[in-house]
Amino acid sequence: TVMLLMVTTLQDRSTIAQLRRDQISNGYLTVHRGKTKATNRPVAIPLDLSMKVLGVSLRSLLERRTGVVSPFIVHHVKPWGNAPAGSPVSVDRMSHAFALARDLAGLGDGDSPPSLYECKSLGVRTYKATQPEVDLKALAGHATDRMHELYADARGIEPVMVRIA
Repeated sequence: TVMLLMVTTLQDRSTIAQLRRDQISNGYLTVHRGKTKATNRPVAIPLDLSMKVLGVSLRSLLERRTGVVSPFIVHHVKPWGNAPAGSPVSVDRMSHAFALARDLAGLGDGDSPPSLYECKSLGVRTYKATQPEVDLKALAGHATDRMHELYADARGIEPVMVRIA
């Protein structure tokens, strides 16, 4: 769920970790970003936002239930160390879980395997290629065009396309 939330909403790890159910109102998820210059300016993301290539909407992600009552969207489903069930998951725990899943999938090879944070960049690139109507700069919370283009950069992982016509 964490990875899908990051790819779909283009939010950073700390924002995802602190998402609360009371931030959902009138068809929007309102987020307050701590990392950007727009800290004092919340962003209202429509629940109907969807990552069409994944077949997932923000609404469907927020409607997922774990069977544990919690004000947090991403929370522990059983006690973890000193964290009781229902408490928010730390950014380090989310990153560690992502790294384990990545490695189990055989994607952790190389000098710099992808991190959880790369999901945001993947989301930007995917929306740009498949849903150009989405206001990516506003959604991702990029204060400048330069920062937005940095996230939209494929970092050399996309192939060179050969044209035949």
